[in-house]
Amino acid sequence: MNQVDQVREKTDIVALLSEYISLKPAGRNFKANCPFHHEKTPSFVVSPERQIWHCFGCSRGGDVYTFLMEFEQMEFAEALRFLANRSGIKLLEFKKEGIFASRKETLYGLNHLTAEFYHYLLTKHRIGKNAMDYLLNERGLNRKVIETFKIGFAPNSEDALSKFLLKKKGYSENDLFDAGVALKRGGKAVDFFFNRIIFPLIDQRDNIVGFSARGLTPRAIPKYINTKDTLIYNKSYHLYGINNTKKEIKNKNQAIIVEGEFDVISLFQQGIINVVGIKGTAFTEHQLNLLKRYCNKIILFLDKDNAGKEAVIRSIPLIEKLEFLAGVISLDNSKDPDEAVRNNLYEVKEALKHDEDVYEYLLKDATSKYNPQTPEGKTKIAKMLLPIYANISNEIIKEHYLRKLGTKLETTYESISKEVEKYKKDIQVQVIKKQETVKKNREQLLEEYILSLFIQAKDLSEVKNELDVILKNYPFSLPSYKRLYDNLSSFINRSPDLSINKFADSLPQELRQVFDICYIAPIPQFKSNQDFLKEITQKALELKKIYIRNKIRQGEDSANLEQIKDEYLRLERSFKNR
Repeated sequence: MNQVDQVREKTDIVALLSEYISLKPAGRNFKANCPFHHEKTPSFVVSPERQIWHCFGCSRGGDVYTFLMEFEQMEFAEALRFLANRSGIKLLEFKKEGIFASRKETLYGLNHLTAEFYHYLLTKHRIGKNAMDYLLNERGLNRKVIETFKIGFAPNSEDALSKFLLKKKGYSENDLFDAGVALKRGGKAVDFFFNRIIFPLIDQRDNIVGFSARGLTPRAIPKYINTKDTLIYNKSYHLYGINNTKKEIKNKNQAIIVEGEFDVISLFQQGIINVVGIKGTAFTEHQLNLLKRYCNKIILFLDKDNAGKEAVIRSIPLIEKLEFLAGVISLDNSKDPDEAVRNNLYEVKEALKHDEDVYEYLLKDATSKYNPQTPEGKTKIAKMLLPIYANISNEIIKEHYLRKLGTKLETTYESISKEVEKYKKDIQVQVIKKQETVKKNREQLLEEYILSLFIQAKDLSEVKNELDVILKNYPFSLPSYKRLYDNLSSFINRSPDLSINKFADSLPQELRQVFDICYIAPIPQFKSNQDFLKEITQKALELKKIYIRNKIRQGEDSANLEQIKDEYLRLERSFKNR
C-alpha cells in the first residue's frame, strides 16, 4: 500500500465529510443534501464501508481526495497533505518524489513569506513606524490584534519585496507575477504594493491567498487595492477574517457581515468575534456557500450609504436560495461598523442582540424613501418589494409581509397577491431556459436499478439464477453495465460464497466507479427475500419488454422477433404462476 492509499484508508470519510455537510444515517450508508447543487431531497450518499461518496442528482462522486478537490478547490497534492496531517502520517517518500511541486503550493509558500516580510517591517523595523503609529493612534488598534491579523506594511520602495523573494528566497520572477505581488516594468520585477498598510487575505484553511492594501496618505488613489485574480485568489470566493472567526461563527450559529478589513478588526478587537468582511458590497453565492458550513443566520452590518442598502437588496435572492435566516443592523449615527464600534460600543452590542428582520428593514426603507400615500409612491414601493417578497420560500412569512405591505399601501391582500402572480408570470416569460442535461432513458434507469439490486442482494447466487433466465443474452445499453453484470456472474460461478468487497477488489479500475454507484444506490426496504426477488424479476421482465419493443421499431427479422416474443411470454407466465 503506497502512502496515497494509506492516507485514504486512515481517513474516516464520514467523519471528514461531516465537518462540511450534515450527514444522516440511511441504513448502512449516510445521506445529505448535495453540496454541489441545490436540492431539497437528499441524493448525496456516503458509504463508510466503501469509503466513497456519490450524488444521484448531479452524478458527482469519488473518495476523500476528490471531495476536497471539488469542495475546497484543492489540488491533489494539497488534499493529500491536508489529510496526511489530519491522520498524523508523514509523507516522506512523496517529498523525495516531488509530488508536492504543485503551482498552488508554490504560491501559498511565496505569499506566506510575503506576509512575514511586510509584518516584520511594520512591527519590528523603523521603516514601519509611521504606519504603526497610524494603526495604534488613529485607528485605535492594539498590538495583539495587529499580530492576530498579521497586518503589515509595504515600504515606499519599488522592489524591496521583489529583491527579498528573488535573491534571498530563490523564487523566480514568474512566481512573483503569478502570485500577484509584483509586476513587470522596465524589463524587471517591481513590487505591486508600496507605501501601504497590508492586510493578508487568509482562507478558512489558513492559506494566505492574496493581499489587500490601504494607502497610508490621503493622496493615495485608490484608497484600497487588492491582489488581482490568481490561481489561488478570487475575490468572489473570499471572506476576510474567516480563518480567525470561523470557530465563533459556528459556536454562535450566526455571522455578522461587514464590508472592509477595519470593520472586521475593530469588532474583533472589542470581543465581537463572529464577523467576516465581504470586501466591498459584492456578496456572492460562493461566499454564502462558505458561510453555510458554519452557520444558518447572517446579520448584515454594512456601511450606511446607498451602496450598502443596494447590497442588502441584491443579497436577498441568494440568502433566500440558501435558506439563511437574515437580519440587518442599521445605526444612524455612524457611517460604518468601524466608526460605530469606536463611537458607541454599547449601542452596537445592543443592536446585535435585537437585529431587525431583513424583510422588515426593506419595508421600512422603501416606505421612508417613497410616499406610500401617493399613487407614484405606491407604485415605486411595490416595484421595489414585490420581487423580493414573492420569492420568500416560507409561505407563512411570505403572507405575513405581503399583508404588511398591503396595509402600508392601504390596499387589500388580494390585490397584492394578484400583483405577485403577475410578477411571477413576467419572470417566467423572461427566464432563459437552461440547456437540459441529457437524462437517462427508462432502459438505462432499469439496468442501473437491476444492477444495484443484484450487487446489494443478500443471496447473490439466487438472484443470479433468476436473472440468468430472464436476461440471457440481453445486450445492456452501456458497455460498462454489460461488463459489470458479466464479471459478477462469472465471479459467482467461481465462488458461490463470495464477498461483494472481494468482488469489488477484483474489478478493473474502469469498472469500480460503476460498481460503487450501484453499491450505494438507494433501494427500497423489502419485508422479505420473496418481495426482493419479486421486485428484481418484475424489473428484469420490464427491461426485456422494452428490448422487444425496440426490436419491433428497428424492423427486426420477423422470425427472430417472434421467437423472442414467445420466449418473453413464456417467462412472464412462468413468473406469474410462481
